[in-house]
Amino acid sequence: MPLSWIGVSIAIIVLSVPAAAAQEAQTWESLAVEGRRALSSGRLDGAETAFVAALALAESNPSDATRLASSLENLASVYEATGRAPEAIALYRRALPIWETELGPRHRQVAASLNNLAVAIHLQGSYAEAEPLYLKCLALWEDLLGKEHVTVASCASNLAALYIADRRSADAEPLLVRAIAVREKNLAADDPAIAESIKLLASVLRAQKKFVEAERAYGRLAALTEKRFGPSHEALAQTLEQQAAVLRELNRVSEALPIEERVKSIRAHSGLNDQAR
Repeated sequence: MPLSWIGVSIAIIVLSVPAAAAQEAQTWESLAVEGRRALSSGRLDGAETAFVAALALAESNPSDATRLASSLENLASVYEATGRAPEAIALYRRALPIWETELGPRHRQVAASLNNLAVAIHLQGSYAEAEPLYLKCLALWEDLLGKEHVTVASCASNLAALYIADRRSADAEPLLVRAIAVREKNLAADDPAIAESIKLLASVLRAQKKFVEAERAYGRLAALTEKRFGPSHEALAQTLEQQAAVLRELNRVSEALPIEERVKSIRAHSGLNDQAR
């Protein structure tokens, strides 16, 4: 499951300062902008070069702590994207207490930083360490934004993904139910995030042998998938295949058979076969 990194833009305001300091701030801002542009366009080497230079400038002027924290997280995002998770985690760990000190512990940037540190640790497989960070992040987002905000749903989905990876399907289920409800309330009906959450919920229900609920979830997912990709897409075939398998678990073979025939038809039409999948 794709996890959600959360960013919060912090404005750095330079008031009455000496010309040299103002020039340094402008240079730092230029490097930060250059790095973000390179990162968004997939030029990871260019992003790393710019962010390393920005971090060096920020470390040379420790009086501007927010600039330092921002530099640390910018570079951490590049390390994360290039598979250097331990280095990314180290930078996220440095940034978080700076944000807490400068902005207070109940700030959106602190919540975003908690989430991003939790995601990085989660992806390293350190579930026991990541879980309390997610829980703290979730509670903070709820307090700041309310329980029905889409950012809260993203954080809940991240925690659910951790529980799924840790084979704790029963813990993941209520988080996914909640995320789906919030996303359906706030997003367009065909938003991919809704389908992704339903897909995860279906797998969690199936893992718990809640086959009736799982079949319904796969049915909802099939409808969304067909609407998004059309009636002949492999993503639809995969969803229908899962739905048919659950129907067989329920001994509802007569309902599974036409779905299985449809899967064969989709794959025959697209030229896919079992060996190609």
